[in-house]
Amino acid sequence: MRRIAIFGGGFNPPGAHHRALIPIMLANFDAVLIVPSGDGRPDKPGIVRTPARDRLAMVNLDYGGISPRVLVDDTDLTRGIYTRCWELQERYARFGEIWHVVGTDLIMGGAEGKSEIHGWYRGQEIWREFNFAVFSRPGHPYETEDLPPHHRLFQAVQDGSSTEIRRRVAAGESIKGLVSFEVEPYILARGLYRA
Repeated sequence: MRRIAIFGGGFNPPGAHHRALIPIMLANFDAVLIVPSGDGRPDKPGIVRTPARDRLAMVNLDYGGISPRVLVDDTDLTRGIYTRCWELQERYARFGEIWHVVGTDLIMGGAEGKSEIHGWYRGQEIWREFNFAVFSRPGHPYETEDLPPHHRLFQAVQDGSSTEIRRRVAAGESIKGLVSFEVEPYILARGLYRA
């Protein structure tokens, strides 16, 4: 059975820290599905609104040519919706064994049923039954007992934050090394994230 990693997120913008995970995923999974989320994420009500066409363009610039095993699901951005984790599971389960990519920040408190994942819609079920590819971020410690029942643990090679990238752009600071060579000129040319 094919193993498929679903890598969902805001990607607003996609950063070098996101892209650095791709080679690790390609070495451990048969396919990687990038799913940029649409507006309406309940866990990020105050997220910076960036036009969907710009977010989709950046995701395609960043991931479009990496590998034929890396695909972009643009459903949320083209339809203006937000697809929840369990809906992604239902959509793609027929294609193989699904692994949801998360960072260790989302599993903190998992042992007590208080992780961010537990707070998602159908979170208890998702925690108990779904497979997770958990990435430990440099400088972000975690407790082993907080890991979900069905997980594989990986070490991320680069820390980063889309929030920090947006802050730097707004402040007129350099973002070299924080985003790919393809994405940086797009951000600057489109005037994204300016104060």
